[in-house]
Amino acid sequence: MQTLGLLGLPFVGEPQSHTTHCLWEGYNKQMGTNLDDLPIDLKDEAIACNPKGYYELDLLTLIMIARGLYKEDTSGKVVKLMGELMINCPNDQTEKIIFCKRRDLDAQVKSNIKLAEIDMEINEVLELDNPYAEMYETMEYKDWEKQILFQTFLLDKKIVRGTIPYIDLYFEDMLEEPKKHIERLVSFLELKEVDINKAINNVDKRK
Repeated sequence: MQTLGLLGLPFVGEPQSHTTHCLWEGYNKQMGTNLDDLPIDLKDEAIACNPKGYYELDLLTLIMIARGLYKEDTSGKVVKLMGELMINCPNDQTEKIIFCKRRDLDAQVKSNIKLAEIDMEINEVLELDNPYAEMYETMEYKDWEKQILFQTFLLDKKIVRGTIPYIDLYFEDMLEEPKKHIERLVSFLELKEVDINKAINNVDKRK
């Protein structure tokens, strides 16, 4: 999302840079809680996992978009949807899909588990009754692995069967060759006269 914003694309709604999952942010707003209520060490731990933020909408807004009930004009705008939200999103309201993946499934599973552990701790510290935390508590490594594989399979099927233009973008590829893959994005999105330097410099290149 940061890359697309730096390429000049407008976002749907007003996504925020959250320190944890957007799912938590939306739920916490309903509960009247705030991440600022966290002990400083836990808040720092959450921020360290994702220092640049996710730039996501809250869960309720995302569900409205996925069900085709969102009232504002979304034409030409970007929204980040995950898992079953994207699977259920109406095809006639989807112009293009950037399918973000990871080649290293083990790393993806471990990353999800790490974030889930922080979310569960937040739930306990703030004394929330969050259904996501209850689900995370019952999940083991194999459950996360199955969930990721199944959601990827379903989204692959949705893309292949539909007529929506799409591009696969791998996390590892972007880190290794940001210029190459940002240029792919620019071409796919048919952006004209766009300065890609800020987007390239924003990537934490690892090679």
